[in-house]
Amino acid sequence: TTLFVGLVMLIMFAGAAAFAPAVAPRDPYEMDLASPFLPPGSPGYILGTDNYGRDILSRLIYGSRISLLIGIVVVSIATVLGSVLGLFAGYYGGWVDNLVMRLVEVFYSFPFLILVIGVMAILGPSIFNVMLVLGLVSWPLYARLVRAQVIALKSEDFI
Repeated sequence: TTLFVGLVMLIMFAGAAAFAPAVAPRDPYEMDLASPFLPPGSPGYILGTDNYGRDILSRLIYGSRISLLIGIVVVSIATVLGSVLGLFAGYYGGWVDNLVMRLVEVFYSFPFLILVIGVMAILGPSIFNVMLVLGLVSWPLYARLVRAQVIALKSEDFI
C-alpha cells in the first residue's frame, strides 16, 4: 500500500506540473500588493501569499515543473552513462573493467557535494550546468550495478 500511495502522489505531482496553467488557481507572477503575507487558508489563497501578494500555491505548482525537469534529466544522464560504462566494464573485463572501476573509485573518493560545487564553480551558474554536472557526477552507482549484473549473467549456464 505504501508503494501505491507513493505512486499516486507522484502521478498527482507530475500531473500538476504538466498541467500547471490549468491547475494553478492564479498566475504565479501576478502581484496583489494590497494582500501581502496572507496566512494559509485565506479566501482565494489556499497557501497564502508572499511579501508581494503572489499566490504561494500557484508558485509551488509552477516551480515543480523545473524540479521535475531537473530530476528527470539528471537521472537520464546518469543512467545512460553509468549503464553504458558498466556494460562495457562487465562484458569486456580486463583492462576496460579495471579502467572503469578505477574511475568509479576516483569519483567515490571525493564527497559528492564538494565535487558538484567545484565543477559548478568552473562551469558557472545555470540550470543546464546543474543538470549536466549532477548527471555526470551521479553515474558511478549505475555503472557498478550494471557491471555486477553483467558479470553475474556472463557466469550463468545458459550464456
